[in-house]
Amino acid sequence: MDLRLWCFGCARGSTVEGSIWRRFEARGWPLDLRAARCHFRCKECRSTENILIVPASRPLPPVEEPISWEREVMRFFFQSRRAAKKRR
Repeated sequence: MDLRLWCFGCARGSTVEGSIWRRFEARGWPLDLRAARCHFRCKECRSTENILIVPASRPLPPVEEPISWEREVMRFFFQSRRAAKKRR
């Protein structure tokens, strides 16, 4: 889960990728947001007190349209027709 951090002290924001949780696990730190709050600092002012931490969601992957046989037949027909016209 990616996180968005906002520092109210210097009014700066940043995004932390979800891979940070592997580091937390390796070091034995708590994995819930409330307890993990003290481990996140603002990159600019180095404050840990005025940081807002919220989950960030990644953009959804594009949805592919299901293949329609009607559309495939139409495409074949018009491509064949186009090719026949070019041959004339």
